[in-house]
Parts: sequence; structure tokens; C-alpha cells
Amino acid sequence: MEQEADFFMQYKAVSNKLKKRFLKKPNVAEAREEFGQLASTLSMKGCYHYAGFCCLAMARCEMNMSHSLGEVQALTDAARYFLQADQSVEAIHSPKYGEHLICAKSCFDYAIKVLIKCDLPCMAASLCEEIGRYYEEKKDYHTALSLYLRGAELNFQNPLHLLLLQQKIMILKTVLDDFNGALSLCSEILHQISDKCSYHCDGHTLLGQYAKLHCDCEIQMILLLMLLNPHPLKIVSGYSQILQKYTWTCSENTVLKNGFSNNGMDPELFTLMQSFVMACSGRDLSSMEYLQSRLRFHFTPQLNMLLQKIIEEYNHPAGLGF
Repeated sequence: MEQEADFFMQYKAVSNKLKKRFLKKPNVAEAREEFGQLASTLSMKGCYHYAGFCCLAMARCEMNMSHSLGEVQALTDAARYFLQADQSVEAIHSPKYGEHLICAKSCFDYAIKVLIKCDLPCMAASLCEEIGRYYEEKKDYHTALSLYLRGAELNFQNPLHLLLLQQKIMILKTVLDDFNGALSLCSEILHQISDKCSYHCDGHTLLGQYAKLHCDCEIQMILLLMLLNPHPLKIVSGYSQILQKYTWTCSENTVLKNGFSNNGMDPELFTLMQSFVMACSGRDLSSMEYLQSRLRFHFTPQLNMLLQKIIEEYNHPAGLGF
């Protein structure tokens, strides 16, 4: 209580300096500095929500001085303090109503609006991703997905980062059981990689982050196709073309001859994926379960979750197909 009283007294003292007085212009820059010092002191004491309020006061000062980027920085600092306050309340298992998270999202939203007005869409997209990541960690996947989608709309100036963000969106769609949406986005990512890399890639061989992204998305596509199990006559030509790489009749040499490449995929992983596709085609459940135990060491938690869904679907069909 003593700390709270001390905070309010200091906050009020600084705020009083901003009041208009006869023939005296308030020193907004000085007040901004004092709010910043108070925020730092409060954060060191663990009073993160009070530090957030001080940063909001700093943002108002920056707005009055027409410093748009300073306003964005203050709003972002406030949002991060409110997120820390949310985490601290959660850490002690105290009853909460999500007020700190609501404040954080409001600060991020306003900062994003200011950045868009300043014609800085990439910076706005990074803030969308930051708050989206926090919601994803809290398993609020619907809110995280909407924030990532907004970030993808704004991130048109950074092709690689846009592709990585689209991959996150695809993973969230899979978590939310939107398998057709995830498959469609997966196909779009693979096409974008091919288009964007055609200028600096050697033939069909991708390099660096593009190669890893292509490999991850191709595996995701194969697993989604195994889960949805489309009818051979209804499958899209682009999907069937990729599936050809994972049949016994198409060896690695044949793959390369037909103009494809494994793009850095581990040979053991390629063989296991090839075996899994064939086991799914023959509905050989024992082989699928054995291959699952081998593949899980190569997969991320999200891919392992999708792999488990495939096993469950083939054990107890729920009609997820096209």
C-alpha cells in the first residue's frame, strides 16, 4: 500500500507539470523524461502494470510533441509491461480477469495504427506477430491466428519473413482442424518459394532458409494429404505431382531426373516419408505405427500431432477427406 501511495503521489506530481498555466507553457519533454524514470523504477520493483501506465503517459507526451516513432516506442513498452504483469499474476496463480492482457493488446493495436499511418507496415507486422505469439503460447489459437493473418497482410515488403509467418498460420490452421485451409496455404507457400527463388537459385535447388521452409512445407503437405485421403480422380495435379516423389516407383534418381529435388531433406527422412506414404496407401496400420515411432525424432511437435491424427483417422475413420 505504501508503494502504491508513493507511486500515485509521484505520478500526480509529474502530471501537474503538464497543466496549462497563465503565460507558461508546460515542459512536455521534461515530463516525458520523468515518466520514463518512474516507469524504470517501478519495473525494477516488479510493479509492471504501474510501469505500463507511466509509459502510456509518455506516449501522450510524445503525441503532443508530434513524435510518432517515440509514441510507438512508448506504447510498445507499455504493452510489454502489461504482458509482464499478466505473466506475474499467472505465475502466482492469482485470480485474474485478463485485464492486463486486454491493456497490452489495446496498446499494440494503437501502436500498429500509428505505424500504418507513418507508412511503416513491416514494423506494424512485427508487432502483430509479437502479440500473436503471446496468445499462441496461452493456447488462444483463434486470436493468435487473426493477429498472424493481419501481420501477413502488412508484411508484403519482406518476402522471406512473410513466408515464415504464413507457415505459422498454416500450423495454427492445422491445430484448429482446418485441414483443407492448411493444405491450400501449404501449396501457396511452395509456389511462392519457387517463384521468389527462381532468380537466385541454381535450377531446382534451393538454398538456406528457403530450402528448410520448402522441406517443412512439403512434409506438412504430404501428411495433410494422407490425413484427408482424397480420391485419386479428385486430387489436384499439383498435389499428385508432389506425391509422385514419395512412391516406390519413383526412386531418388528418378526424382532428380524429373526435375525435382529433395532440397536438403535428410535421405533417411525421405526414405521414411516414402515408406509412410506407401503404408498409408495400403492401409497397413502396423507399418504406419512403426514408422511413426521412427519419424517422431525428425518432426516438430506440430508435425507429430498431425502424424498422430493420421494414425487415429486410419484406425477410426471420421471422413475428413475432400
